[in-house]
Amino acid sequence: VGFLFLLILALVVVLAVNRKYPEGQLRPLLNVWQQMSIVLLSESDWPPAIVRLGSFLSVIYVDVPVSAPECMGIPFNYFYRFMWMNLLTLVLLVSPGTWYVVRRCGRKSRRKGSKPSRRITRSQSFKKRVKDKEAKVEREGRDNVFEDTVILLLLTHPLISGLAAKMFQCNRFTSPSGTVYMLASDYSIECYDSTWTTVAVFSGIVLALFSIGVPIMFFYML
Repeated sequence: VGFLFLLILALVVVLAVNRKYPEGQLRPLLNVWQQMSIVLLSESDWPPAIVRLGSFLSVIYVDVPVSAPECMGIPFNYFYRFMWMNLLTLVLLVSPGTWYVVRRCGRKSRRKGSKPSRRITRSQSFKKRVKDKEAKVEREGRDNVFEDTVILLLLTHPLISGLAAKMFQCNRFTSPSGTVYMLASDYSIECYDSTWTTVAVFSGIVLALFSIGVPIMFFYML
């Protein structure tokens, strides 16, 4: 609960800052965000200050460490982490559009419930001003949805891409009983079995559609 609260609060602050300063003032912070999220995915012996920074960024860029649920007795290996992060990212990406639709339906219901007087009903200039204001609100709402979705894509893209790519990184171990390959990010997971194959296929789809597709989409939009 605490993690979700901090996550929602951090994302609301980021989106609010982007709306207040839409000229690109948030871009340097996003660049640092993306670079650090990629660097901290590597299995290195980082200094304590970098580790603390990674703990802070794990809330901002929507990461759920494997050890966090296990401390509460919930089985949570790398497979669960990867699937949870994809589900959470999907929820975040559709949340701006969902909020826009809910607010739009609320405005329509309030307009239907109100009964204007005859004088206002007959005023064509008043109707035009109302329609122009409504059209402006609709345009601003769609623009906000687009900008918020882009920010969320930039925040989640490095992490999801890194998690998907690490699904194919396996280490080889040799024992008297034979050779076995274990997932480098979680030695409790054996590579090339049926479970790993299923998740690996999904990881490949994520890499193709999300990791590669999102930059291509941005390229054609610019």
